[in-house]
Amino acid sequence: TADKEEAPEKKKQKAEPEKKYEWVEVKKTKKRTKKTDLKVTATGRPGLSAEMLQKLMDAESAMQTEMRDIIETDEKKNDLEAYIFNMRDKCSESGIYKDFISAPERETFTSDLTKAEDWLYDTFDATKT
Repeated sequence: TADKEEAPEKKKQKAEPEKKYEWVEVKKTKKRTKKTDLKVTATGRPGLSAEMLQKLMDAESAMQTEMRDIIETDEKKNDLEAYIFNMRDKCSESGIYKDFISAPERETFTSDLTKAEDWLYDTFDATKT
């Protein structure tokens, strides 16, 4: 009786067609963006006189210049910090410049690097003036 019960199940399985999957090629396209400077002409500005608008535009330009200076200063400080760390590592007794620098010179140079690092961290919040 078990064989008779299994036979209809096998027929049902065989009756269903097998699903075949095909590979579909997906072509990924690169997004392209184009940046263009736009000139904005102020017209019909309620509430602001031409004099006040010019004053505000000058203030905005000053803030942008100040921000650019702050960013430049931060980049230069970062470069100096990277130089200090790299040279300290390279001039150490196990560094790649160990054969080219004597022990007293190494001590002096390391001391100078430490002074530069201390100055850098002491003036960390100072901005370019």
